[in-house]
Amino acid sequence: MSDCFLEGCLGGESVYRIPLISFPALVGRESGLAVTLQSGNVSRHHAEFLQQDGELLVRDLGSTNGTFVNHKPVSGSVRLSPGDVVRFADVEFRLRLNRPAVGRHAVFEPTVTTFFTPDRPADRLPIGAGFFEQLLRDKLIKPLFQPIISPGEKRIAGLELLGRGTHPELSELPAPLFSLAVGLGLAIDLSEAIDDFGAGQARLLELLDRPPYAVKFDISLVRDLDRQTVERQEMIGLLVRLVKKGRSLALAEGVSRAGELAVCRQLDFDLIQGYVYGTPASLEQLESARKCQAGHGWRSAGR
Repeated sequence: MSDCFLEGCLGGESVYRIPLISFPALVGRESGLAVTLQSGNVSRHHAEFLQQDGELLVRDLGSTNGTFVNHKPVSGSVRLSPGDVVRFADVEFRLRLNRPAVGRHAVFEPTVTTFFTPDRPADRLPIGAGFFEQLLRDKLIKPLFQPIISPGEKRIAGLELLGRGTHPELSELPAPLFSLAVGLGLAIDLSEAIDDFGAGQARLLELLDRPPYAVKFDISLVRDLDRQTVERQEMIGLLVRLVKKGRSLALAEGVSRAGELAVCRQLDFDLIQGYVYGTPASLEQLESARKCQAGHGWRSAGR
């Protein structure tokens, strides 16, 4: 494998491309190596790239914090392919090949790379455009439903459809998937929904122009509401009254504790959503919970 390079973001947003020209190519913290990485978690001589029978390999040199290819630890030597993600301790790169030159400039493939600290769960980090495109193409997303409860009547007033990724190489959670989608310019393909009140001033104008059936108060407004000052609680209550005056229902998102629930009831929210009533569940789990609900009040599918 010739004319290859490592591509990554080293401590910032700028993309670095490090060509691999001669072999063996040593990787480590020591200056003067083919790939010198300024991270205290990288060993002085951490790993090396080798060429064998026209193929590129990476070999760990007994490093303290390990070498990984696509999240899997390297034991001995591992053959590499274009697009593989190679991580040295806490520094991640993607292996790329130069495409044929157009004019005087080489055309590089688009990439998404990351730099992270050891306290972050590296094994759950989204690692590639190819995996994400497969997730979209094969619809590797499972539906879950979050109950929306009418607290006065203690009944399910509705369900919010949530998506969770099922690709084995990507996180199932929305936040890292959206982060990857934004980097690839595919955020709209992943989702076109925006439903959180409290995310910006534009939401207030939308209430005046197009009153919705229900207004969801963002979790940032609801979290630990019982532990907030009286002034903050009164402000949220004022917003609730404003929403209800506009003939919309006020929905509190992310209510996870009994204390939060008590304040939301006091502020006269029409609808409650959160772990205090139930975790996101499949339709089968919800149907089972519904059968247990009659005569006993709401009982969550996951508790």
